[in-house]
Amino acid sequence: MKKAVTILMALVIVATFIGTFLFLFQRSRPRAEAVRTTLPQVTDIFKKIVATGSVQPRKEIEIKSQVSGIIETISVSEGQVVQMGEILATIRITPNLIQVNEAEARLARARISREDAEQTWRREKRDFERTLKQGALLTDTESPHLIKLRQAVADEKAAALALADAGETYRREKALFEQKIATASQLQDKKHLLDQAVEAHRRAQDMLRLIREETIEAAERAFQRAEMDRRQAAEALAAAERHLQLVREGETAEMADESNTLIRSTIEGMVLEIPVKTGTHIIESNPQNPGTTIAVVADMGDMVFKGQIDETDIGKIRPGMDLRLTIGAIEGETFAATIEQIAPKGKSVEGTIQFAVEARVAPKQGRFIRAGYSASADIILDKREQVLAVEEGNLEFDGAKTYAFVATPDGGFERRELQTGLSDGITIEVVEGLEIGDQIKVLR
Repeated sequence: MKKAVTILMALVIVATFIGTFLFLFQRSRPRAEAVRTTLPQVTDIFKKIVATGSVQPRKEIEIKSQVSGIIETISVSEGQVVQMGEILATIRITPNLIQVNEAEARLARARISREDAEQTWRREKRDFERTLKQGALLTDTESPHLIKLRQAVADEKAAALALADAGETYRREKALFEQKIATASQLQDKKHLLDQAVEAHRRAQDMLRLIREETIEAAERAFQRAEMDRRQAAEALAAAERHLQLVREGETAEMADESNTLIRSTIEGMVLEIPVKTGTHIIESNPQNPGTTIAVVADMGDMVFKGQIDETDIGKIRPGMDLRLTIGAIEGETFAATIEQIAPKGKSVEGTIQFAVEARVAPKQGRFIRAGYSASADIILDKREQVLAVEEGNLEFDGAKTYAFVATPDGGFERRELQTGLSDGITIEVVEGLEIGDQIKVLR
């Protein structure tokens, strides 16, 4: 029994050894590889440059406040379309104590100036009205013009009295002459004195009229100046009151619709971002500080592709060239775009010089492109439409000549020279040497 078991085990070992040997022998024998072939295809070939970047709105505006304060209300939400001038938010002013103090001081000065101008106006008005009454003035309110006027009135009265006296003397002397008591020479002297009195009175009247006109004009000018100063002082007082109200509240009753506390959109577009919340303290925009951004609004109907191109390819493109835009977030679609601007200066990016390129994206009906989408652009340098082409890896290049291994009826292959055209690096145009049904050997 033991002898039978031993023989059986020996047979099993021998059979295992022989099977292993036969398996390894079969594996080590060389196999004849199957030859694969492919057919030329009619297709479009594009020679292109690829630029990477993102799609952005051409007009993207950060809306800021002209006053510091606290966000009281926010009237819009992100993604909402707004019109130019539409209210986005309202601000509650936090008064600056220094500015409030200066505004109060300005108001106090304006009130003093207003009172002084009012007093001057009343005095000039009184003087003007009295001047019209030919200088009937109180002594303590007389001006140089009014003194001259009063003197002229007195001189005219004195000349009138002298004229009356000379006339009476002449008439008396004439009566004596007619009675043969006075001589002709005496009468002639009195007539001469009368003529002098008449001329003196005429000159006094002319002077009175001239001085009266000058005095009225001077008084009128002074009154008009006082009236203008009074109005200017009143306006300065009103402006100081409005300024104080603006500093304290940020608006006035007259300009409530134009208040700096109402934050309005400066363009028509979509609200992309609202980086603040109700209750946020904001800082005004000024030359020393950019201020707090309240909202970002952009015109989403005018999008541009902003990308980078290597310096080795920048000389191959120019403004006006078309490109095909592929957006990673929108699968299966391409968008047309046109190069508008190429940067005149490159920038070093990870050791290579890159030039910025900007292209206008043509809108597509029913498709919304969001701001910031990453995208790649194929800039078409040359193209061939519906031409015979093969994969470039299945051809053999020998210097300036190109060959393909074309299947023969006897099951072999012939090495055939081809004339090629445009290549995109993967597929190459075959101008001459192949037909549509030719099978070529796959080399790779």
